Amino acid sequence: MESTTSSSANDTKLPALLAFGLATAGLVLGLILGGLTGGSIVGAIVASLGIAPALYGMWKGLQQTTQTSLLLSVVGLLYAVAITALMIILRLVSAVV
Repeated sequence: MESTTSSSANDTKLPALLAFGLATAGLVLGLILGGLTGGSIVGAIVASLGIAPALYGMWKGLQQTTQTSLLLSVVGLLYAVAITALMIILRLVSAVV
């Protein structure tokens, strides 16, 4: 019989990594479309797609004996929300100014 602890531990980190990847993709897309100070609604939407995997990773991390997956998911959630907010705020400020 194979032990499933290593594969299940790796599976719980995947949603957090996906959240980081989507938020970073939203940031890069926002920088490409809106420039450094312009922001982008499309970038914010892509970054906000990272929120759902982070929440799922938090739920899975609560079920683990170690809290590493939970920590990664919480940080991934905060990162995705921060990038989303940054893209929206920059876009609104550039539209007003």
